[in-house]
Amino acid sequence: MFEIVRILYRELHYRILKQNPIVMADPKAYRKALKRTTSMKSGLGYQSLAFLGFGLFYAGSVLLAKTDTQLIPILVSLATIPFIMALYTTAVHASHVVSMGIFEPLKPLPLRVGSLYLSELLLLEIVPTFSITAPSVLALMVRAPVTGLITLLWLLMGLFLGHTIGLLIFRTFGMRVRIGKGGTLRNFLKILGILAYMGMFYAFSYGQEYMRAHSEELARVIGRYSLAYPFTLSSVFHPFPSMTLLLLYALVFGAVYVRVLPAVWNRALEPEVEFAGTEKTPFRAAGGGAIRALVAKDVKILFRRPATLVAFLIPVYVVLPQILAGVREGLTPLKLALYLFIVGFTSTAGADGVLKLESLSIGFLRTLPLNKGHYARSKAISMALVPSIVNLAIVLFGLATLGWKPLLLIPLALLLPLLSASLVMLYFFRYEGEEIGSPEVNLGNMAVLFLMVAVAYLFLGGAFLVAGFTRGVAISSIMALLVVSGAFSLLSR
Repeated sequence: MFEIVRILYRELHYRILKQNPIVMADPKAYRKALKRTTSMKSGLGYQSLAFLGFGLFYAGSVLLAKTDTQLIPILVSLATIPFIMALYTTAVHASHVVSMGIFEPLKPLPLRVGSLYLSELLLLEIVPTFSITAPSVLALMVRAPVTGLITLLWLLMGLFLGHTIGLLIFRTFGMRVRIGKGGTLRNFLKILGILAYMGMFYAFSYGQEYMRAHSEELARVIGRYSLAYPFTLSSVFHPFPSMTLLLLYALVFGAVYVRVLPAVWNRALEPEVEFAGTEKTPFRAAGGGAIRALVAKDVKILFRRPATLVAFLIPVYVVLPQILAGVREGLTPLKLALYLFIVGFTSTAGADGVLKLESLSIGFLRTLPLNKGHYARSKAISMALVPSIVNLAIVLFGLATLGWKPLLLIPLALLLPLLSASLVMLYFFRYEGEEIGSPEVNLGNMAVLFLMVAVAYLFLGGAFLVAGFTRGVAISSIMALLVVSGAFSLLSR
């Protein structure tokens, strides 16, 4: 069975590689990338090492905790990481993996465990992220071996819970085709649900200082909900009750996992089609050209697949705690400008999501009268849409608390995400030729992109330090406009 999963892994990454025009144009780079990306050992190993680096920072909270009471909120926060990572990866990537067509050869076969291959393939993508928790678990094992071992088992359970719930989301929403109108409210509610749930995770992550200061109070509150994951981590200091509860979770969610697998495979074999009320309307040709049509297409795909929206909402998760802290300490126009910069900078992470919206439809786009410039500029606009809306919401919030001054920030609110997006697309679509492709997004590329955007933002932010708020807004807005114009001009060539 594992041999089939290994073949599926190689085939998936081979197909992703074939959509990367930068690599395909260079035979030497292609052979090198083919060897790297289709090898499970090297692919998973490099990712695990990268995530392990993030985990070293998180382990500091475990080492600084002096008592078990202080550890409880930290462990609860730690337990959300594998759960959210597994939920995110499964819900977002299941549809993408199925749509890549790697399961087509298996569909005609009389297999009852087809979705088990999908499950194992997704778990392979999730496992490297689990290494974020490894340094913390190791530190806890050195401190208390039994407690550390039970914590490790609970973290693995959290990964399994997230994966199982992600499969349920895929079963319910992942491969559903809706014909007609009537899905707008439902999709909007899904998006709100994603925001609320992911917001809970970031509230835990950013609240560690508060948790250390109020550890005794929080431990008492967590104790009341110790039967619900991730609050079950409060029981790790009592081995027998904790293991009993862990076994109960394994039995219940193991049964759910076994039941959901056939339903997932049935959904992959035959997507559900829903018919809603429709009405005949006369055909009207839309204006705006190819770029407008491509952006409209991206927005429709994004809204129809709310799980994919998670990648675009990262700026919200990062800036929200900063805004709450700013309100508590006192909001100023300069702080408001800082929040816009944070949103624009973190919107760089949306590159992965926006370049994966098409899956295998890249081939169809290549048959249309489109060139690389059209595609790259449309992707830049699509990537900047959600962060721009977030920035405008921040400006409106500032208007309600600071008067008219935040109005000056509206140009920056729109230009900063577009600046990040245009630099991202300029980097990815720098290859020769006019062929449309889907460049590979990996940790190395993202590191380079974040560095590029950081340098640009350093110059823009310096205008505030040198010229003050009002003139700084004007100078940085002009500079951002020049960068965006230049990038779009290069993308159009």
